Amino acid sequence: MSVRAVRLPSWLFPLAVLLLTVLPLVELALLVLLGRSIGLVPTLLICASTGFLGAWLARAQGLRTLLDAQQAMAEGRFPAEQVLDGAFLLAGGVVLLTPGLITDALGFTLLLPPGRALLKGALRRWWSRQTGVVSAPAGAAASTASGEPEIVEGEVLEEETVR
Repeated sequence: MSVRAVRLPSWLFPLAVLLLTVLPLVELALLVLLGRSIGLVPTLLICASTGFLGAWLARAQGLRTLLDAQQAMAEGRFPAEQVLDGAFLLAGGVVLLTPGLITDALGFTLLLPPGRALLKGALRRWWSRQTGVVSAPAGAAASTASGEPEIVEGEVLEEETVR
């Protein structure tokens, strides 16, 4: 068994620097502008209410995802969709902990099912381009253009194990 080193994309470090330095400054500027426009108290109430709403939504969506995962396992299926949903829910909850309008929009996108569905589709397309492996949502079956199930014939070859 050989181990291959993982090479990170060259754009990852600049993106991390951008997210950790520029984004907080933009968020701060937006909050200051909002505070000047509607006042300090309403701005603070918006920040607090998005935090509470996000926590409630993360809990509700997390419980639903957990129940869906249990159902999938009870049916003998691996809960791949639910694991991905759980990762998005965790990320959304963490992002909502940071004060700011942009991060709140991203957090709610990750917490709401339509937003997660869009992001999962984009992630699948990216994964297919990176690996050449096409994935389908759980429960989807491969089919031909006519809608008939695609039957792939083949034979199983056993590979000798190397000791």
